Amino acid sequence: MQVFVYDTQIMPKTGKHIRENRRGKNGKSLPARILIGFVKFLTMLLSVAVFAGLCYGIYTIVTGSGQGASSPSRTATVSTAGLSDEAIVVKDTSAPASSSLSSSSSDAQEASASSSSNQEEGFPIGVIAECNGALLHSPIRPADLEGVLFHQASYHTALPMTSQLPEADVAAMEENPDYAIAEEQPTGDEWINARALHLWRDDTPTDMDTSIDVGAEAGTTVYAPVSGTVVLVCTYNLYDVVEDYELHIQPDGRPDLDVVLIHISDLEVKQGDKVAGGVTPVAHVRDLAAADITDIQLASYSKERHGNHTHVQVNNANDPEYRETRLKDATKVE
Repeated sequence: MQVFVYDTQIMPKTGKHIRENRRGKNGKSLPARILIGFVKFLTMLLSVAVFAGLCYGIYTIVTGSGQGASSPSRTATVSTAGLSDEAIVVKDTSAPASSSLSSSSSDAQEASASSSSNQEEGFPIGVIAECNGALLHSPIRPADLEGVLFHQASYHTALPMTSQLPEADVAAMEENPDYAIAEEQPTGDEWINARALHLWRDDTPTDMDTSIDVGAEAGTTVYAPVSGTVVLVCTYNLYDVVEDYELHIQPDGRPDLDVVLIHISDLEVKQGDKVAGGVTPVAHVRDLAAADITDIQLASYSKERHGNHTHVQVNNANDPEYRETRLKDATKVE
């Protein structure tokens, strides 16, 4: 009997002791204490993040490196007034490159490098005239250029040309031909930095600016004025004095136009060849002075007073008579 009472007294005491061990001295269970600790940890992390964000905001305001800062600038060279280059600041509005555009960015860099290389070499040569929407590159590199003279062509099928080159002062060019050609030159589809003469010929009944004399020393390389196909190469007697070449180019996509070069020698292309405007060498400037050809208009305005040049004009290839006579042996472009 005493043993039974002893057991009943011990068991409650033992059970109370076990419950106190599980709850701890503050009376909270173990899961509750773990949850409270985790919440405190999250609260601490949040406080640190808020503090870090506040510090970064202050930093960007002070240094100006955030979105509110002005966009970076780059210096570009823009051709002005035909003969001078002026450095101006152009705002760079390009968006930052993302990782998903890395391939495109690489391609753009390669294209830019290729373009820069072409510009350093001076090709494609810049534009000298326009005819019915077709741009004509100078057939002579600006470094070799001695003058640009627009005049009337001999044939009524020659089409008028326009040019953005400023007009040269006749007296100034006669005194110093170098004044009309700038040292720094653009490339591609930009207009060359040069001044041009526009002179009439009394004995020619055609329209003004239907042909161009592009001056250079004899032997200077002549380049294709347009991209297209050489459709005809033939000879004729210039003023019944010297045998000369005619080189006919049909511009890509323009069967209505026939671009003609004369006063050339030592041809580097043949009928049927493809050429690139301002890039492909096609011939060399003929030595007209050595052939005792007089009254060359450009002679008074070139450095050596020789007047050697290549002549460029664009004929109407849709003219029936011209096509049946001048182009009868021309290559058909598909």
